[in-house]
Amino acid sequence: MKKLHELTMPELEEELESKTRLLEKEGNDFVAKKSQFENLSELNKVILSKLKTSFEGSDAFKETSALASPDYENYKKGLGAAREEYYQSQIKYDLLKLKIDVLRTIISNRREELQRFKA
Repeated sequence: MKKLHELTMPELEEELESKTRLLEKEGNDFVAKKSQFENLSELNKVILSKLKTSFEGSDAFKETSALASPDYENYKKGLGAAREEYYQSQIKYDLLKLKIDVLRTIISNRREELQRFKA
């Protein structure tokens, strides 16, 4: 694969177009993963409340028991996995935006060089 500085102007423009299409896909993935994480995160109190009802005793005992339950542990693992996927998708999305900015800069500089040679 050629390095960016070795690409012709049409190849650079094609690369920009390709990255822009990919940005839309990665953006949609980022939004979906962020939404999934936020939805799971908002369920924390609901899940904890439901788990508390399966224990008897004082409120402190119910909460401690619910927090220590395998169901709550599974919820927290799922939330952690969703958070990780969300952050990874954000990194991919942001990195792709950065690559597009670099491509745009290269294209702009190349156009400027071409104009200078024509003059």
